[in-house]
Amino acid sequence: DTDVPQVQHYQLFLKKHVVFKEAIPIKNLLALSKIHQTYRVGYLKDVVLARVLDEATAANPNSIIHSNNATVISILKDDSTSIQKLFARLRSPTTSAE
Repeated sequence: DTDVPQVQHYQLFLKKHVVFKEAIPIKNLLALSKIHQTYRVGYLKDVVLARVLDEATAANPNSIIHSNNATVISILKDDSTSIQKLFARLRSPTTSAE
């Protein structure tokens, strides 16, 4: 992009600065894969392609994000152990509001 004064290093940012944090361990590999893919698609849409995407074209990544979120929620809701761990963690007095 000729309007950007310096070269942007998006991959370097993703490798060095992005840290995945789990509130509870997620053992389902499909759910983890969808979570990571959703973050990358959102990053592409909001940061890398923000200046060139029009409203109609932005619907495509939004659709991917929505579909991935639905898949992750479906997987997690069917895993009663994960839900129990999550609510136990939320109710714990040592859990901060943040």
